[in-house]
Amino acid sequence: MKTLAVYENDKLFSAIRVIGSGADESGALYAIGKRAVQFICPACESGFLTCCGFQNPFYPFSDIAQYHCPLCGRSLSLYDNYTALEYWCSNNRPRYIPYKIRLSLEEYKNSLDLDIVTVNARLDTEKFALCGVRRRLKIRFDCKNHSVEVLRAGGQRLERLGMVWPFRVVERDVPEGYVRLRDTPLKYLSKDSSIHGEERRKLDAFIRALYAAVTERLEKRVGHKIRSVYVPSNGGNFERGMLEDPLANLAWRWAFPEGRNLTRGERLFTPDKDEILDLMNLMDRGRHGEPYVYAMKGAYRLPGGKKTLSLLPTVPLMDLDNLKQLGVILKTPEYFVEGAAKCLQTISRHKTISCPFTIALLRHRGSAAVKNFVMKLLAKDWGTEEDDTARTYDLLTNENKALFWAQKPRSRDMHDALTRLYDKQVYQDIPLHYDAEERNMEKEVDGFLFRLPKSTGVIRETGRRMHNCVGSYCDRVRAKDSLIVVGYKDHTPKICIEVRRRSLIQAKLFANKAVSRVPDVNAAVVTWAKQCGISYNTTSDVREVTS
Repeated sequence: MKTLAVYENDKLFSAIRVIGSGADESGALYAIGKRAVQFICPACESGFLTCCGFQNPFYPFSDIAQYHCPLCGRSLSLYDNYTALEYWCSNNRPRYIPYKIRLSLEEYKNSLDLDIVTVNARLDTEKFALCGVRRRLKIRFDCKNHSVEVLRAGGQRLERLGMVWPFRVVERDVPEGYVRLRDTPLKYLSKDSSIHGEERRKLDAFIRALYAAVTERLEKRVGHKIRSVYVPSNGGNFERGMLEDPLANLAWRWAFPEGRNLTRGERLFTPDKDEILDLMNLMDRGRHGEPYVYAMKGAYRLPGGKKTLSLLPTVPLMDLDNLKQLGVILKTPEYFVEGAAKCLQTISRHKTISCPFTIALLRHRGSAAVKNFVMKLLAKDWGTEEDDTARTYDLLTNENKALFWAQKPRSRDMHDALTRLYDKQVYQDIPLHYDAEERNMEKEVDGFLFRLPKSTGVIRETGRRMHNCVGSYCDRVRAKDSLIVVGYKDHTPKICIEVRRRSLIQAKLFANKAVSRVPDVNAAVVTWAKQCGISYNTTSDVREVTS
């Protein structure tokens, strides 16, 4: 064994505060605007219990009173100390807060070990802490298994806790066999600690020695020089622990020596459960010696050959789920490469590409049809007609899905055909009733016949024929929140008007165009509104007619 570098800090924190949970006796304090707080003085390794008041919403716990250690008399004010602030939550597990830490980098024949020895305050409850508890962890870079493991020392034995997980993840979703870096004492090497000035420079030197040792081992493994493994140690604002980003990237590069470094976005990336499984598969392939791009192609089951491989080196890990969905739909390599290039240019992660509609479209219409649909789906992030088509199809019953495909609609008619089926599925054709004042709105003006729909079916049919969303207003009309008036010419709906509380809210032509764009139609609507006693200056869809 050879020691390559050492970092030691005997005053990591000069004060520790533990904020109570508000349970038990502290619940009474909370009722009067106070909360139980446990102070721990690392200098004399003692603690005492007091309470602080809520002063303002931005900094809820008062530090106006100058608390002092009852044994050594030292001030424990937040402004005079490097303070570890911990919020207690009962999960039946003790919590360890280090106030002394020693890091050493040890070289062995088949591994590099980052040895972490801490002296801690052990919190068993929010009111009791045991100081002077010594703990030891090792982060081992194993040269045989190509894994980065977390080990806990107990006497002469080392207990394996799991491998380092280099991405963010909530506690309940931590993959089996992995450990988050934030669950180690390294998270306390943060800006709240004493790592500033000279201490910061000492720790920076230790990190450089770690980079150099890992780089040397990786180059020895692959047999040639590799690109730098350096990533910034969270800059000057290292809230998550100064070593978290470097170690996350080193764990990644230990699996993929010839790969690239994790970007800041990827280190902050919080994958969902399905993405976690794919990332685990990806890292397992890397540990077994598979090159980066081949491991990515295999883990995400992507079609294609050299052109697909040429896309992958720079693809952010956050976008791989989109490419995986594309691979399910666009199985032809040429189609996949074209779709992948557009996908990476235009949309963000978690765009729904592989969905019941696209899978059914592939089955009923084939690769070319689904490729054309997906390319339109990828035109922009959200809000396309294709998004609405896929979402509406998912809402249909199995019988209506079968009826939709039996109609054999053209690609350009699919959206409207699905909308009609969904309207029939959700709404029955219900008669609508109007009072005398409302029926007075039915008039003939300048060749336009203004009529109130006799049923909800007429409203939906109007929406279909005029290519607008008036079909979704059926519930409002039934509840008397709005009135819909349709202007017909030659038995064809030309104008669609919404009236609310004797005020004109909308007046639309085909495809939601404002009536003000056509002067003679605009004049007819103004004349109709005046005859009915309806205010029309409440919308920009209608303009005042000037003589």
